[in-house]
Amino acid sequence: MISISTNKKAAILNSRQNLRPLGSDAWILTSDRAMKDAVEKGCTILTSAGMNSWEMVLYFGSVYKAPMVIYMPIEDGGDTENIKQNICLQFHLQKDLIDWRFIKINSYKKDKHLFQQKRDESIIKEADILYPVSVRCDGNMKRLLGSKLNKNAEIIDTFKIGYQEKNRSYKIEIDTTRLNHKINHLLNEYIIHWTRASNKTWPRETKYEYYNDIVQSHSVYPRDGLATLKRIVGSKKLIASSRHYRKDTAAVAFSSLPPSEAGKLMRWRARYREMSFEPYGVAVEKDFAEIIGIRKVIYGQAGEYKNLGEVDKPYFQSIGKRGDWMPEKEYRYIGDLQLDRIPEDKLIVIVRLPDEIGAVQKIFDNRVVSFFDNV
Repeated sequence: MISISTNKKAAILNSRQNLRPLGSDAWILTSDRAMKDAVEKGCTILTSAGMNSWEMVLYFGSVYKAPMVIYMPIEDGGDTENIKQNICLQFHLQKDLIDWRFIKINSYKKDKHLFQQKRDESIIKEADILYPVSVRCDGNMKRLLGSKLNKNAEIIDTFKIGYQEKNRSYKIEIDTTRLNHKINHLLNEYIIHWTRASNKTWPRETKYEYYNDIVQSHSVYPRDGLATLKRIVGSKKLIASSRHYRKDTAAVAFSSLPPSEAGKLMRWRARYREMSFEPYGVAVEKDFAEIIGIRKVIYGQAGEYKNLGEVDKPYFQSIGKRGDWMPEKEYRYIGDLQLDRIPEDKLIVIVRLPDEIGAVQKIFDNRVVSFFDNV
């Protein structure tokens, strides 16, 4: 553990930023410059995790091997050692350069906003040097900077930039009238795993890897739908997820809907800030899919689950009061699915646009078709 008392402590301050940042964003470029300045001054960096505005600073601190103090929430009975280990693993940190500040809360899910307030107050109060970079004029951080919370802190405005409103739209309009006129017939005997852009790290990817790709990006978000599909086919693996499933079930989902019908279910979900899924997918011939263990989902009322055998339980899906899940006509594969188990003539990859076909074929020598036609 470092002795933070020997160094001046610096905080690089950014208000909440875009959900899907780009390396060309001014707040990222300027935060990098501010970090270099703080490192040259021999400062210990105060930062946190849980928001990309703080995690970007944490990433830069890791890159420049800066000593840091990391502020994290801790619930009653929480395991601080596990939190430390996970953050160090995620951001490729040297443990001897890191100190910690834990802020007690009752429940992170319920008290997330309270933790954020306490964290910002604590960091600004403890810092010797403050670097306001991209701070919203009517936000809490601006209020804290204008208060008398830390009258002795040196404020360096050299790196201050205007706050850019989070005005990017991530909604994709799906016009099924532009559908590739051959695709329904081509995939008539297939089931399809549809994918989408990720608002965070890909499965089993570290946050260091994620932010490293963000910093190197310019105009294209490096976790968009096409990039996600390319990762799948490049690794030849569909990684199982337990999201929206029971906690003890991790599976890969497929749909037997034809593309024209699946397109009608591709919609923006404001609650999750993402599309339900996008026109990027991996299709497996249905007869072969059943041979390798991809099974139809068992739809039913929640109470029916307990009556199923253990073999069938992972395939159960409650239809809920409105039956929202049934239109997907879901199939599941339990666990990760290796694509190299599937013969080339039983597998087809789907991209959104015709001009994306070549980019996928460079890394996956197989049949690739576009969801939309050239019009």
